[in-house]
Amino acid sequence: MDLDSRRPHLSGPARCVGCQHKWSAVAPIGEVALTCPSCGADKGGRMAMVVPKEAVWTCNCGNVFMLVRVDGMVVCANCGISKHEGTYCE
Repeated sequence: MDLDSRRPHLSGPARCVGCQHKWSAVAPIGEVALTCPSCGADKGGRMAMVVPKEAVWTCNCGNVFMLVRVDGMVVCANCGISKHEGTYCE
């Protein structure tokens, strides 16, 4: 594969939700459905979150992993403080 024609790209672990095959995938940034090299289905996905830094909420405790409750409230997975008016934690 010519990587220069597929830049910018990301590489890392991927898994097929169809056949559960795991592999190391290389794909352009923004490509969501990955073709599984085992079964050929477009059911592969990255096994880790890939999010641009400018799109991430960061809690004052330093955590970037948030949970969304059933009622839609966004809370910090580390300290449990909810997002309120653009800030986290006291």
